[in-house]
Amino acid sequence: ICPKTWENTQEAFGTTHEWLSNAKAAWIDSARFSWRSHEARINAIPNFLFTLPLADIDAKWERGLEYDIHFFALFSDRKDAIPVLLLHGFPGSVLDYLPILELLKAKYTSKTLPYHIIVPSLPGYGFSSISASSDVASFVDKEFDFQDATKILNHLMVHMGFGKAYITHGGDVDTLFARIMARGHDGCKAFHMNGLFATKEQAPSHMDGYSEEDNQRMINAQAFFATGFGCSLMHQTKPGTIGLTVASSPLALLAWIGEKFRDWTEIPMPLETILASVTLYWLTDTYPRCIYSNLFPATVPFPKDKPFGVSNFPRELVPAPRAWVEKTSPNLIFYKDYEKVPPHGGHFPALEDPRAMLAGLEEFLAKVKTMIHADWNFLINLRPYLSPMNPSNLG
Repeated sequence: ICPKTWENTQEAFGTTHEWLSNAKAAWIDSARFSWRSHEARINAIPNFLFTLPLADIDAKWERGLEYDIHFFALFSDRKDAIPVLLLHGFPGSVLDYLPILELLKAKYTSKTLPYHIIVPSLPGYGFSSISASSDVASFVDKEFDFQDATKILNHLMVHMGFGKAYITHGGDVDTLFARIMARGHDGCKAFHMNGLFATKEQAPSHMDGYSEEDNQRMINAQAFFATGFGCSLMHQTKPGTIGLTVASSPLALLAWIGEKFRDWTEIPMPLETILASVTLYWLTDTYPRCIYSNLFPATVPFPKDKPFGVSNFPRELVPAPRAWVEKTSPNLIFYKDYEKVPPHGGHFPALEDPRAMLAGLEEFLAKVKTMIHADWNFLINLRPYLSPMNPSNLG
């Protein structure tokens, strides 16, 4: 770790020297952090690996290139179960949804579960990557973008037999994935978000006629754009530099990701949770594979024919007041505000308050099911090359 400076001893400037030193000490102390215990927790949820030819999603890819998608899944025996695709963002991973998956396992059996829950590692994250048997040089010769990633995710749902109707959920960059999937794929019938990303241009510092509470939220959004948006700007403008830099050292990765888990939450994130996420990133070379540079959420309009819902956690980075959502976005059918349900939660509600997050999602799914005219009777297709996976012994 570098020497102390005035800047790296100030909380307002990001990760501090003291925090990184303490986190490093915990990370290398087997009595304080055990990756094996997290492996056991991961393996307690069914893991699968789906391999598809990239040429099947876009003709720009050479024949012979294959892509692996890892995902957790809880399948229901019910014929009317709703397929739900839960998407994580940055700096998260599938680990973000472990608390919710554990709650679902405790609440339901396979005979009573009203959903088919699919939680993929987004393309470029964790165990989702170009197949080991493929020519990496041919893969990196072309840009892999948001459209490619969403086509892969839709292909996964279609392959499993859910192509005619499914619901997506996301937050962070995965709200972009959800919107692209709803716009570009008929099978995605609706989407839900834990916080709607309001851009700097869309989020005025004051909204005449709106409540003091709503105006304060937008003021908070402007504050984030002024002091906390550097990560997104680096990803968009210099992904090569930041990727090479952060991926060069586990401590660099810990400082970069740890800052987000500390600053973007209302409920303090346990250090062990942060270390588990960073360990997964490091052992799977997730960073810089996970950086999508070519598109920003504001450039993707909302689909005009797909209903959506928002569970608004007011300590979200750029919280979206209901009045603003209704004014700027069509087809809002569900809005749940957690302002009066403490603790409020922030950017990682699935980790901060999984019970509240799950409750809002289930409310939305119940409403959607009565509105969407779809045949929810699915024949799940688990072919041999959709193989069970045991992600053990990474390090």
